[in-house]
Amino acid sequence: MSAQKWLFTVEPFEGELLSSWLTRIAKANFTTVVGLFSQHWAGKSYFNKDIDIYEYPESFWQTLSECTDVSIERIQQMRLKSYEGYIQETINGKGKQRWIVTLSHDIKYHQRERGLCYCPLCLKENAYYKKEWKLYFVNACTKHCCFLESQCPKCGSPLASVYSLEDQGMEFCFKCGANLLDRTPIMIPQYSEGLKAIRRLLSIAKRGYFILNGRWYYSMSYFYVLRIFTRHMSHASYWKKIVQNDLKRHQIFPEQFTTRQMFRIIKRSVELFQNWPYQFQYFFKRRKITNKPRILEKYERKNNCRDLPFWFLKPLEECVEVMRPLSKGEVESIKAYLSKNEKLTAKRFAEITGYQWMSGYRYLK
Repeated sequence: MSAQKWLFTVEPFEGELLSSWLTRIAKANFTTVVGLFSQHWAGKSYFNKDIDIYEYPESFWQTLSECTDVSIERIQQMRLKSYEGYIQETINGKGKQRWIVTLSHDIKYHQRERGLCYCPLCLKENAYYKKEWKLYFVNACTKHCCFLESQCPKCGSPLASVYSLEDQGMEFCFKCGANLLDRTPIMIPQYSEGLKAIRRLLSIAKRGYFILNGRWYYSMSYFYVLRIFTRHMSHASYWKKIVQNDLKRHQIFPEQFTTRQMFRIIKRSVELFQNWPYQFQYFFKRRKITNKPRILEKYERKNNCRDLPFWFLKPLEECVEVMRPLSKGEVESIKAYLSKNEKLTAKRFAEITGYQWMSGYRYLK
């Protein structure tokens, strides 16, 4: 039995985000997204998930297509799942994603998460949110050459359009009702290297491949290595010069940075791919990042570098030190020294041995 079509439906914009489209349909029917879901999926916890990446059953997409007269293929294109195989191997609703901003149900109650980004000028032209605005490496609008905003200008809450009330427009904060268009956008020079980097990344994510030294490679490998670069760029000793001294000491993960901070990190990280591999080797040697376990961090521990591309591993071997495993006697000697002279911690253990500090936990067990 086919589902009953909703009274009012709207056509999705090109490049629109799924949650944005559902929000506009809800407002056209004078209800909320919760109200839409309760008509056909009452008693199911579908709404408590991140709509843009959650793995709903096939029956959900079939019903949604019948209610809106929009094909399943077009609906799937609005999901962030469409980036699967382009920017990372799998995209699902389980935990944080490598390059995708995920929204939990708790975003309504605290301000620690990064919410939906938006361009005030784009939102003023057409009240909808673009799919690319939920990618961590998109921190500026390439059309209007300005930074994206990720918080309400009045209350500072992260944004999530699906929680807005039926009488609120897309351009209002769901929490305090402030008009998001009141924020004056911070402009960027038209020919900024940061904007060029964003355009390049979006082009690679769309094509599914990139060219390095005259050879073609899958785009997933590019974003895999870019993630490693962004981690070390954020830890660089001259980081304060990049973000203009607006970084808090406890912030160490890329997804915790503001859009302006990430804009500068991404710009510098993309530059490491230029003149490959000499630019990236110079950066790591200059910053004395020559410890392979420290460079690869969890990537090496998780699957023994099987996911790392060969075009990155080969030049990496030329600028790293070979770190042999510590013997039992060496471990006991270092532990005895720290217990006698200092406080025995995994961080101090790693500083003495030169290993990545998380390795200290394994040796201290």
